[in-house]
Amino acid sequence: MEIEKNIKICKLYELYGDFLSERQKDIVYKHYFLDMSFSEIADGATRQAVNDSLKRAVLNLESMEDKLHLAQMSNIIFDMKLSDSKKIELLKNLL
Repeated sequence: MEIEKNIKICKLYELYGDFLSERQKDIVYKHYFLDMSFSEIADGATRQAVNDSLKRAVLNLESMEDKLHLAQMSNIIFDMKLSDSKKIELLKNLL
């Protein structure tokens, strides 16, 4: 389950990362892409500050996905098991 969560956050970061602050982008990238610990990321801040910033960044990414559905649309479009008509139906339901 943890791996699936990490993959989801990485995908959301790729889609919406530009909407995060520079500090949040840095923390998300280092934690999820480079697998760095909070202590390694801290760089003068506390581990708790890094954790708080990471949580806010993830909430922001998830909020953007809830509004825009780009990750869901991407999953539908590239799902090889679905027929084109089913893809269109699912995409219409998202909008």
